Amino acid sequence: RLPVVEPSEPELKAQEEIPSPAPPPTGDPHDGEQDQLAEKQEKEIVELPMTFEVVIPKTGTLGLMCDARQSFAHIMQVGKGCVQDYNSRVSKSEQVLPDDLLIEINGSPVSREGLKSAAESDGDVRLKLVRPIQRAVKITRSS
Repeated sequence: RLPVVEPSEPELKAQEEIPSPAPPPTGDPHDGEQDQLAEKQEKEIVELPMTFEVVIPKTGTLGLMCDARQSFAHIMQVGKGCVQDYNSRVSKSEQVLPDDLLIEINGSPVSREGLKSAAESDGDVRLKLVRPIQRAVKITRSS
């Protein structure tokens, strides 16, 4: 027979201080991630595209290269001409830039005929533009 040994008082206290293991998680392990994402989205400020008008003093060619669509023209490039001269005199937020969308010319919706008319006309040209929100996305490939 083995003798029965009672644990000493320090050994009893040490056993009481050992934390019991945490219960295993229940449910979807991604629930916490979804909660964090929802909180982040609530805190984000909703950005809207900026719509603005500019008046270009027409002293020659406009200098815009556009991809004309049915209801807008996508400005592809700003070359030498009145728009480039205008841009040199105003702040960046007021400039006509590549990727801006031209939606009105002299108060009329954009059309191919309207673009041609504005290019051939004399006097000031009023352009209504939308500056889309640009986002950068970085994709990394795991090896």
